[in-house]
Amino acid sequence: MKLVWTREDDMKGGYYRPMAAVRLGASLDDAGNLTAWTHRAVTQDITALLYGEQPLDQVAALLGGRRPEPPQELIDFDKNFAYAVPNVRMDVHLDAKPEMLALWMRGVNKVTDLFAQETFFDQVAKHTGREPYAWRRELLAEQPRHRAVLEAAATAIGWSTPPPTETGAKRARGIAVLSHWNSYIAQAVELSVTEDKEIRLHRIVNAVDCGTVINPDLVKAQIESAVIFALTSLYYGEITLVDGVVQQAETGAAA
Repeated sequence: MKLVWTREDDMKGGYYRPMAAVRLGASLDDAGNLTAWTHRAVTQDITALLYGEQPLDQVAALLGGRRPEPPQELIDFDKNFAYAVPNVRMDVHLDAKPEMLALWMRGVNKVTDLFAQETFFDQVAKHTGREPYAWRRELLAEQPRHRAVLEAAATAIGWSTPPPTETGAKRARGIAVLSHWNSYIAQAVELSVTEDKEIRLHRIVNAVDCGTVINPDLVKAQIESAVIFALTSLYYGEITLVDGVVQQAETGAAA
């Protein structure tokens, strides 16, 4: 017997992206240097779903009374922070318990944390009058793999030269860098925003260091599809609920 869900059923009965909230803070000395960084994340505990849809007390019984541990990347959350800041405190709390099934959204547990970290870094850079790419590069002086992909992405997007002027729209660039599961990646984006707040993407470039590559085409496909996945989620992937019922059900809607 084979059960195949319709697109409509899949939209209303599938697993959704975990809810999350992230709060960051930073301290600066009189010279505008970063002296402290805090990062607190609250999200759903989806660890139990690794063992099926059983309550955690049942899972603990199966494991001899031991409650399943969160993934190691959450336990070592602060070890993934690469910028050279003398005082860093990062913690994660798996306290959010909404009545909605959730699983990883492609990027596992780093999606919301990276977005919060890199956008906040840009805000702090603007506050101190620092150039965001140059400041990242400076604070990654002891992280050669981070710095290498950051420099490669900046070179590919043409960071050293101003973006082209465009009539009726303001063109700008952004850049971000991360490490995760022994891979390092930087992404740079060039886009324009019209006076009506319409966004047009012009270029997205990625620099990736994932160690020894066996199949370059597979890596390329993974990165390109990740960009497409993220953009479709951003533009078309909103899920709304009314009285607990998902409203998006039309064929072709993005999950």
